[in-house]
Amino acid sequence: MRSSSIIINTFQELEDEVLNALMAINPNIYNIGPLQLLGRHFPDKDNGFKTSGSNLWKNDLGCIKWLDQWQPSSVIYVNYGRITVMSEDHLKEFAWGLANSNLPFLWIRRPDLVMGECTSLPQAFLDEVKGRGYITSWGPQDEVLSHPSVGVFLTHCGWNSTVEGICGGVPMIGWPFFAEQQTNCRYICTNSGIGMDVKDDVKREEVTTLVKEMIMGEKGKKMRQKYICTNWGIGMDVKDDVKREEVTTLVKEMIMGEKGKKMRQKCVEWKKKAVQATALGGSSYNDFYRLLKEVHHHDAI
Repeated sequence: MRSSSIIINTFQELEDEVLNALMAINPNIYNIGPLQLLGRHFPDKDNGFKTSGSNLWKNDLGCIKWLDQWQPSSVIYVNYGRITVMSEDHLKEFAWGLANSNLPFLWIRRPDLVMGECTSLPQAFLDEVKGRGYITSWGPQDEVLSHPSVGVFLTHCGWNSTVEGICGGVPMIGWPFFAEQQTNCRYICTNSGIGMDVKDDVKREEVTTLVKEMIMGEKGKKMRQKYICTNWGIGMDVKDDVKREEVTTLVKEMIMGEKGKKMRQKCVEWKKKAVQATALGGSSYNDFYRLLKEVHHHDAI
C-alpha cells in the first residue's frame, strides 16, 4: 500500500525550508499543527483534539494550584515524556543539579523513569527541596506550559513536547535520549534560539546553572519571545553523561542569565507565529481544510 498524502503536526513557518523540500517531492503534504491550537476552533463536545488522550497515569491537578503561588517565569518544569528511561546515577545527578539551583521546580517523575526498577529519591534531596519542589507522577502538560509562573521547560525533546513548549512560549533545556530527540534538540538550541542542552554526562551543577539562567537571566527572558537550541534558538541542551554541576549551570543561565532572557523573547515570537498559523486564514488552518476536502473527495469516489 502506498500513501497519497503526508499529515504533519507542525506549521509552515517553523520548518519552512524542510517542508518546501518535501513538497517539491510530494505536494500532498498537510501541515496542520500545532494540533492543540488548531483544536480551539472546534466545540468541546466534538473536539477530538481535546477529548482524546493516551496517558497511563492520572493527571495531578494539584500541581496547577501549586504553580499559582510563584512569581512569573520563576519555576522550572521537568518532564521526560511517557517512555524515556535513565540510569539511577543520572537520576541522582540530575536531581541534585535541580536542588543546587535553589529555584522552585515542578518535576513530572514517572514511577518507571529509572531503568528496570523503581528508585526513590534520596531523603537528603527531598529535605533540601522541601517547599520549593513539587514532584508527581503525571500532570496536565498544556496547562502547565501555559501557566505564567513556568520559566523554563526541561525536556527530552520528543516532538509533541517540543511543539507544546512552543505553544506555551516557554524556552527549553533539552536532554535528548533517542529517536528524533537529538535532531529536535539541535533545532531548538541553534536555529530557533529558544533552548539550551544538558550534556550527556549530566552533572548537578550544570542543571542548576541552566535552570537559573532560564528563570532569572537575560538569556531566559529573551528565549520566551522565540524557539529550541540551534535552528529555532530557544533552547539549551544537556550532554549525555549528565553531571549535577552542568545541570545547575544550565538552569541558572536559563532563569537568571542574559542568554535565557534572549531565549524568552524568541519564544514569545514563535508562540505568536504558531497562533497565527492555526488562526482563520493561517497556513495550518488552510491546510486542515484542504485535507478535509481531499478526504471528502475520496469518500465520494
